Amino acid sequence: MKSRITILISLLVFLITITANANNNPVITSITANYTGTEEIFPSTTLDSLKTNLTVTINYSNGESSSIDAEDYTLTGVLTVGVSVITINYKGQTATFTATVTAIALTGITAKYTGTAKIYTTTPLNNLKSDLTITANYNNGTKAVIAPKDYTLTGSLTAGVRTITVNHNRKNTTFAVTVLPYRMAIGFGLEANMNSRENFAGGASASFDYNLPRFFALGTNFTYSNNFSGITTFEPTVMLRRYFPGTNNAGFFAQLDAGVSIILEDSDTKYLFLGGLRSGYRMIFNRFYVEPYGRVGYPFALGIGVMAGMIF
Repeated sequence: MKSRITILISLLVFLITITANANNNPVITSITANYTGTEEIFPSTTLDSLKTNLTVTINYSNGESSSIDAEDYTLTGVLTVGVSVITINYKGQTATFTATVTAIALTGITAKYTGTAKIYTTTPLNNLKSDLTITANYNNGTKAVIAPKDYTLTGSLTAGVRTITVNHNRKNTTFAVTVLPYRMAIGFGLEANMNSRENFAGGASASFDYNLPRFFALGTNFTYSNNFSGITTFEPTVMLRRYFPGTNNAGFFAQLDAGVSIILEDSDTKYLFLGGLRSGYRMIFNRFYVEPYGRVGYPFALGIGVMAGMIF
């Protein structure tokens, strides 16, 4: 009987000792994770940045628990668009949590124009790209410069302050430039006039004009005509032209002509003062123009014609 009591006491002491040791040296039974982040997560987001909003807890064999510092555990997984599962690793223990990953998307574009060269109505629109920086802005906060070949420009380079639109992947932005009228034009034309004693004379002309401020232009014109009945006329003139305001040195104009009319009839040559008024309409097509006109004056009386040429 005494020996049995001794055995029971020894067993009880042993159990108490084991329990005490377990409480003094608990082992990790598991880890748990609680992710509370509300910020958007993107495929470009680093895993370690998720630790800011992640609480990892160690669970011990004695029923106690404690949190783990961010530098003491690692995260593994791949952030792909949709719901991604991320694994926490700590001393052989693992736990998982899910993260909703948003696709990286273009939110807008911005334009910065730094050109200092003068822009004319004849400047090709795409020439502006050499001094234009277009930046793409994404929903993850990143930015990227867009190559000139990857965006388009729309707008009209007519004289004045003009707004140009930049288009890229269904996003657009604008910038403003100051456009000057074209500087000069050279052209050639055909004309019918009354440099004849009867009926009409036919001929050709050449002109040059240079734009001045406030819709004025200064230039020169040379007209040759022949009535096919012995009268040949040369008309070198200078001209002062005024375009109607707001027409970009194109459209309707009124013009004063002054010069000399050199008339060759048989063996006789006459030099007469020439004065006249011309009106017409200049139409511009990219770098070219077409200009129907009519003129009245002395000594040619009346003339109608059309000019065509290039603007510079």
